[in-house]
Amino acid sequence: MAVTLVLVGLAGGCGGNDESAASTAADPAKALALAAARLRGEGTFRFEASFTRVQKTAPDDVEEYATAEGAVDLGAGRSRASFELAPLFPGRENEAPLDKPVELRWNSESVTAVVEGRPQRFARARARESGGLFGRYPDEVDALDDLLADAVRPRLLGSEGGEEHYGFEIDSRRAGRRGFPAELSKLFAQERRSPRLELETWIGEDGLPSRLDYVVRLEPVRNAGKLVLPARTIRVTYRLSAFGDAVELRG
Repeated sequence: MAVTLVLVGLAGGCGGNDESAASTAADPAKALALAAARLRGEGTFRFEASFTRVQKTAPDDVEEYATAEGAVDLGAGRSRASFELAPLFPGRENEAPLDKPVELRWNSESVTAVVEGRPQRFARARARESGGLFGRYPDEVDALDDLLADAVRPRLLGSEGGEEHYGFEIDSRRAGRRGFPAELSKLFAQERRSPRLELETWIGEDGLPSRLDYVVRLEPVRNAGKLVLPARTIRVTYRLSAFGDAVELRG
């Protein structure tokens, strides 16, 4: 299965000076390293995420199949997220357990999932191997600050609205082994036929990433010559905010 992953990041803000901005813009590697350092230096942030998919044959029919919101404390190594899947059968009288948000809380050792008010705690390794998307999602959130830090072949693509537009890549197998992206991490971790990860970012004068997007383009899946799944595109958008603010991480 051929897969192309494109990550788009958007950063904006105010402050700094024109000379400093020009200096980092002229050195893409420096600009991306600074963006990673700025995010880590703030220590905490909140995020909102939107997961959408669209079939190649119907590009205007965009389906949002999941949303998430949460907070990260990099210094404490603790995070939380509320992850909600779109109902499989909208309008159904009786809700299924996963029709309601799943609360996730984690640190480096364990993940606690709260479904319908009932908490279940798992070791990170066990959650990663057997917990499906929910079990691997903490790995994706934990990787957000690493994406800029691990950039290779960075290049300046242009300037847009006071922000510098860069393109870069990261090692796809390394990302997959880390758990990014959560839905396809095992595919990206493969020794062979691992897709290349292509990324873009827009960085403002303050160096903080206010948005990160990644796009996965999946080729059609066929079995015995019959189409099982059409070509489709997955886009995930992260909006980051409240840098450096106190965050509430229950549990």
